[in-house]
Order: sequence, then C-alpha cells, then structure tokens
Amino acid sequence: MHDGSSQSSVAGEILVIDVRTGARAVWRGGMQRDGQTFGIESLSWTGDGRSLAYLGEWCSPDNIAYGIYGGFVCATLGNAHQPSKAEGRDVVREIRLTPGGGTLNSGRVLRAPSPSSGPVPVLVDPDGRELITRVKSPSAPNAFEVVKTSIATGRVVSVLGTVSPVYPLFGGEYLAVDRTGGYVLAWMGGNDTSGLPLHGWVHGGRYHQLAPTFPPSYPGGWIQMTW
Repeated sequence: MHDGSSQSSVAGEILVIDVRTGARAVWRGGMQRDGQTFGIESLSWTGDGRSLAYLGEWCSPDNIAYGIYGGFVCATLGNAHQPSKAEGRDVVREIRLTPGGGTLNSGRVLRAPSPSSGPVPVLVDPDGRELITRVKSPSAPNAFEVVKTSIATGRVVSVLGTVSPVYPLFGGEYLAVDRTGGYVLAWMGGNDTSGLPLHGWVHGGRYHQLAPTFPPSYPGGWIQMTW
C-alpha cells in the first residue's frame, strides 16, 4: 500500500497495489472544499483485508506545518506567549477495495467531521466495529491512554494501556495495531521522555517499554521496529 502525494506534499490519494498481480487501484477526489486542502494523515486495514480506513483532514493552506519525520499538522504555530492551536476539521472514513479504485468519499463514515484535535493517530480495529486512538490520561499531565472507541456511539469501550508522560520535541505520536486488535505499538519520532524515548506497546491495560534503537542522546531520536 502506498499513499500518493499532492498539494505541497500533503497526501491526497490512496494507491493500493496487489503484489501478486501488480494491479493498481487509486482512490482520489470527492473530499474537496473551497479554500481548503484535504490530506490523509493515517491508514489502517480491516481484519479481512477488504477495506481501508483513513483519517483525513481539511486544512487552510496557511496553517499546514510539515513534520521533519513526514506527514503534516494543521495548526497555528505557537510562540513564547501563545501555545500552538489545532486548526481545521478531520474525518475518519472507510473505503471498500474494488478494482480500479474510486473516490475518497465512496465509503461509509466511521467518525463524522469535527474540529481537529491535532495530530492524533486513528486506526480501525481489525473487527471493523471500533476505532483505536489516544486520549489524555486523567492520571498524570502529558500522559495518554491508548483506547478503543465504538464507531456506533463514539464512546470509549476499553483502555489498552496508559503511556507515561511524554515531552515531544518534534513530530507526534504514532500507533500500529496487530491483526488481533489487542496489541498496539506506540512510539514518537524525535522525543525524549526524561531520558526514556517513547517506544513500546500496550496490551491488557499496561504499557510495555521497548529498548530504543539508538540511545536517548542520538540526534532526532527516531526508532525502528518490526511487527
């Protein structure tokens, strides 16, 4: 799978390649709004491999900030007197894989358009009934919980684990889910959490730290992992 790019490096289409046959299918268009750039921030598969879910965002071209590790943030950048502020509106939709592709608005809405809460990753659970994302933890400042929310109601149905306080220098958090939907990797590019970079996984209500590929002092602090 590969997401193409358009409009100043914001990913504006989804390209799926069948590695057995080489056949390609492209989904693009259908999400345009006047004066707004639409970009795709994250992708995930349903468990049966027949559908993709994507998190997309409408953003004013003046408010797009590009991350040094890829991707983009739709926000008003902060300064010494004002914190950064999320801008734009985002949506989570599903597209059914069909020969040749189609438009980005061809599938069902999994989470209705709403004001953006910032660069928060959203994945679809392999069973297709829940979304996996992160929310602020009530237990500690800067900590967050990896949770599952019901697509039908929008309510949190389970907490996969609480991640210790993190202090990002660059970029945001990233999530990746396994085929069971019970194990989720959580990591952050370019951060240092009191000497312990965010690089681990959550399951059964607990966060399990993994050893970083590089020591905390390594410039950029990026990580590699197998899954």
